[in-house]
Amino acid sequence: MGLSLQSPGQVAVYDLRDPARAIFEMKQQPLGGNEMAETKVSVPKKGDHVGTTQHEGVFEVVFVNALMQSANVRLVDGSGHVIPNVAWTALKALDRK
Repeated sequence: MGLSLQSPGQVAVYDLRDPARAIFEMKQQPLGGNEMAETKVSVPKKGDHVGTTQHEGVFEVVFVNALMQSANVRLVDGSGHVIPNVAWTALKALDRK
């Protein structure tokens, strides 16, 4: 088998016995012109009140790890332990009340 990078975002795999025949071809399709879809992630800050997709309740951010794009959170009422390494994509900003 051979691998061919045809152009940015396009890959093809060939059988070396018959190079004219592609076994598998993958093309990356841009959305809306030449731009790829981007996911917007808001960066939490220490003290922010957030909800998570993994746990129920209102949490407070106690530590932010920018390198790993995660945060340590704990319940606002103070009960329970700190939940470490919650991905930013799993956090939802809430209004402070």
